[in-house]
Amino acid sequence: MKRILLVVVVILVAWLGSLFYLGSPAAGEVVMVTTTDASGAKHQTPLWIVDRDGQPWLRAGNAASGWVERVRANPRVEIERNGSTSAYRATPAPEATAEIDALVRAKYGAKDVLVGWLMPGSRKSTLALRLEPVAP
Repeated sequence: MKRILLVVVVILVAWLGSLFYLGSPAAGEVVMVTTTDASGAKHQTPLWIVDRDGQPWLRAGNAASGWVERVRANPRVEIERNGSTSAYRATPAPEATAEIDALVRAKYGAKDVLVGWLMPGSRKSTLALRLEPVAP
């Protein structure tokens, strides 16, 4: 019984530690994505970002997550990256998901594996989202 309790505690500590670590600079590039819900309220979500052919892309670990649902309803998002904020139109691109998954894995490496392991639902149904600049 004590051994099982110890394992549970270790897993919880690792999971909580990863949440703090993933928000730190050591976790790699993290951008702040601002989406807007139906009532006009703004929601901020920290996410990893990759570039493909000079264009930024996001990857949702779960296509049914709240921020993705808000993007489907209102595709205009703001991305804060490297200290500046830009407006984009986020478009789900399921056909590019495998390639964007590979780019995320290449950029973030073991951190991406760690998130998938510690938060199993975070890789339930990945989805790539293309970001196209829009006028402010």
